[in-house]
Amino acid sequence: MTVLDHMKAAGYDPNAAHNADDLRRMGAGTMECESIQLRTFRCRPYQYEGEMLAVEATAMVPFTDGTQRPYPDGWPSSIKASAMAFFRIKEDE
Repeated sequence: MTVLDHMKAAGYDPNAAHNADDLRRMGAGTMECESIQLRTFRCRPYQYEGEMLAVEATAMVPFTDGTQRPYPDGWPSSIKASAMAFFRIKEDE
């Protein structure tokens, strides 16, 4: 499964994200992996938009010491190893 597939399996559909086109264009989250680290938080990613839910998914990879850790930023293919999607927060009516 890719990082985006894992994100969708966790209940966050990247195709329904506010920035879905950007994720596709960048090729973010296309790395194959066995598991991901998922982080969620509220933020305001765009100046003229309201508060949104940010979901950051990062591929977990094995290191030479036998541990599994998130794929580090700055390594080759780090864009493919992670994705940050923004979802509108539904207001209670």
